[in-house]
Amino acid sequence: MKFNFILLFSLFSLSLHAGEAVVIVLETALYKENDANSKVLQLARKNQTVWIHDSEFGDSPLSPDYSSMNNATELRAIKNENFLDSQRKSGFFETMDRNGKTAFIKRSHVKLIYKDDREYLSNVNPFIEDPTDYRLEEPLPRSYPFTDVDKRRAFIQTVFGPAVRSRYEYEGNIASTDRSLRKGIAVGYAKKVSWDNENRFYLGGYGHVLTSEANYTFTSGEHDFTREISYQVSLGPYLSYDVHRQEDWLINVGGGFNINWNRYFVKINNLTLKQASEERLFQGFSISPRVFSEFHWRDVLIQDLDLVFGIDMQFHSAQTYKAKSAPVNPDIWEYNDSLDYNVVSPSAGILTFLVGIQSSY
Repeated sequence: MKFNFILLFSLFSLSLHAGEAVVIVLETALYKENDANSKVLQLARKNQTVWIHDSEFGDSPLSPDYSSMNNATELRAIKNENFLDSQRKSGFFETMDRNGKTAFIKRSHVKLIYKDDREYLSNVNPFIEDPTDYRLEEPLPRSYPFTDVDKRRAFIQTVFGPAVRSRYEYEGNIASTDRSLRKGIAVGYAKKVSWDNENRFYLGGYGHVLTSEANYTFTSGEHDFTREISYQVSLGPYLSYDVHRQEDWLINVGGGFNINWNRYFVKINNLTLKQASEERLFQGFSISPRVFSEFHWRDVLIQDLDLVFGIDMQFHSAQTYKAKSAPVNPDIWEYNDSLDYNVVSPSAGILTFLVGIQSSY
């Protein structure tokens, strides 16, 4: 009973020499000293009222100053500016905790209740984002609050793009060229890396099979036409990162490198040698770095199944692919003992477009 009386008496005494303030952040602390590293005595929640020492209030700077009435407008502007500057400064207000002990609260976390014309000069809440709000926006991830260390992704894509300008080393002048698009299928599989708690980095493997066709005619008239059909089988690692995610879509980027097995089937028809024709195989390996960017339309068909659109850029250095066997008709191939003609591929950046689906599980 005696303790309750002392507490009530302390609160009544303080109320005679204190004003009120309202907490404008989600949660703030009452410290033992005017130092954020000192002991926390109590926590106050948003919209809670706390006592503030009366010395922090004073009179309104907008009230008339009868000693300076000859320049009242200028004086009012100066007082207004000084008031706003004092509101913006950092520091602490003196207050009291629930036990009646002196405590301190951050100035920026409360709004003083002036009950005069100063209410028009200060915002109720100056924060664009509450610095103390730790709450997660909904919808929460399905795995929350746990991190799924075994998160995986698998995809299959249709890929297509401009043809690679690789061809056999013809000696005659080419009159016309007809190239088809490179097209094929790509697949991939990846797993979330162990050190990523935000489910953004995935490390995995990628592979594709691509084919294209090119037909050539010549100004010399010695060749009816030649046809080249190319196949590329690629495998390699890649790392991807989700740069932006929303509930319905995400954008990710990544990179890696491919080991390519390139095969070229070249068929030549020659008019001067009684309609002679021959097809030979040229092949070789190459390594090509790659980068890509993808847009995922999430859960478009069923849950955890995305529709994916993207672009892929591979960088190829100049390569020469040799024949697997000698020609049966060397004259068709402009072949002699001093020079072995091959399929050559110039240095280039090769753009590929992709459309596919990806499953997350």
